[in-house]
Amino acid sequence: MLILTLVSGAYAQKINLIGGMSLSRYDVEGLVYAPPPFGPVWRYNSGFIGGMGIEFKVFKFLRFEVDALYFQKGSNYGLMPGDKIIYNLNTISFPLLFKFSFLPDSFPYILAGGEFSIILSHKRDGLDLTDKKSDYGIILGVGNNIKILRASFFIEARYHIGLSDINRDVVWLWNDNTIMQIRALAVIVSIKI
Repeated sequence: MLILTLVSGAYAQKINLIGGMSLSRYDVEGLVYAPPPFGPVWRYNSGFIGGMGIEFKVFKFLRFEVDALYFQKGSNYGLMPGDKIIYNLNTISFPLLFKFSFLPDSFPYILAGGEFSIILSHKRDGLDLTDKKSDYGIILGVGNNIKILRASFFIEARYHIGLSDINRDVVWLWNDNTIMQIRALAVIVSIKI
């Protein structure tokens, strides 16, 4: 955060204070599925996002943004109807985004980029599963800028596609080939200062 603040004073056009909510779910391959209504069934888990970012203007239609965010992810899991096992994944996320508008300084806009995350903790109903130390993925989304008086706000919807396997082998003792990747839909609101 300190580095972002120091660099932004010299080079960035805008500093963004960011907050929002996310819905995330694990995309799991390699498990043996039982016939419905049995599982496993992966459901969405809600989380919080907070942090800051720096935005650079590349040219009239394109901006580049670097963020540092605390990002709560995870999933709910059930093997039988009524089961609910909660997975919590807490990360520090560093998205690198390109934002493209169709006219100079126009909004709405589309965004795309990558994300690198440091995994702080990964738990299943309180049991520590933290094994992998990092995650990476792709981000796609849309946004809109709203100007109220002298303040400039934006609201964005970002879809995070995790590409690394965050599974710890001990989770699924009966299947060593299980691949667990994160999918998250984030809605964030930011104020530019």
